[in-house]
Amino acid sequence: MYSNIQEIRVTHEGHWFDQSNMRMFGTRFVSPVLGGRYFVTSERNFDATRRLFTVRRADDSGDIETVGEFQAYTTRHRAIQAAYEAADAEED
Repeated sequence: MYSNIQEIRVTHEGHWFDQSNMRMFGTRFVSPVLGGRYFVTSERNFDATRRLFTVRRADDSGDIETVGEFQAYTTRHRAIQAAYEAADAEED
């Protein structure tokens, strides 16, 4: 379980957190870590006209998984709500 993005970055070193990849997609972290594993990122959409939001999950094997669809959410609020729901469902 992780308490912040920095802990996830240290544990999940590699391709996903590569600065050039994050720059290419315009990735930003827009939430705290929820439920010890979940967080929300925003990325530029493919024609760079707006930002969309994605729920992510840091697993125990060192991978970052996309929860649901990439850029599934048009608002930060809805993406964070979905991340809370995913974290709650995992606890049950």
